[in-house]
Amino acid sequence: MTSSPAITMHTDAMTRRLIALALLPALLALTACSRGPRNEDQAVELLSRQVIADKLYPASQNGACLAFQVEQASQNRYEIAVREKHGEGCPGDPGTGPVIDRFEVVDNGKLRLYDPVAGNYADYVPGERAAKP
Repeated sequence: MTSSPAITMHTDAMTRRLIALALLPALLALTACSRGPRNEDQAVELLSRQVIADKLYPASQNGACLAFQVEQASQNRYEIAVREKHGEGCPGDPGTGPVIDRFEVVDNGKLRLYDPVAGNYADYVPGERAAKP
């Protein structure tokens, strides 16, 4: 028994639609991720994951002795201070929490590191910067 071309075309179109519907949630999630952070918590999460993955602060006990403080936030960017966390198993005076670095997290997920000498942010490129103790 052979099927008619009209039935075959209808079946192919239905198959394509089902595949498209099955892939839609993954595509939407990918699109959402590519936009970068939409709030302060997501910006801090993005930055903390990156500096820990890059081992930027080796003495931080894999991030356990770091604190992230959003200093300024706008619709498309977040300025975040990376601070040393003292006490609770982290060395240093618990009454202090000095700033180690400052980052800007842009809405597209791009990270920019503050250069205190130049007085501005520059693109953060993992591996181009020596780790801080």
